[in-house]
Amino acid sequence: QKETQLGYHVFAFWSSKYIWLPERMGEEKQTLSKKLHPHESEIFHVKAVSFDRPQYIGSDLHFTCGYEVRTFHVKDNQVDVYLKNDLKRAGYVFLFVPGCDNSLDLHVNG
Repeated sequence: QKETQLGYHVFAFWSSKYIWLPERMGEEKQTLSKKLHPHESEIFHVKAVSFDRPQYIGSDLHFTCGYEVRTFHVKDNQVDVYLKNDLKRAGYVFLFVPGCDNSLDLHVNG
């Protein structure tokens, strides 16, 4: 099964909202939209879903949803996320952890 058949992670940066979009079979193009208020903007980060490993979805630390990451390692039941500390910001990171049964060891540093 191709990764795109599992759908897509969609993370809206400015609102810090996450949704999962399932793949619509037979449709080559799909439209993603959001109603915005005056003077409002949004940045969508779209990534194919992978159910065989944890994925870094994004954060509210940097609009690229990836620039803030120094390293992201997954091994067995451990996920290590090291952030660049030169940004000097506090915030949240968003991870997708498929099939987590509470035996995951997660480390975030930076």
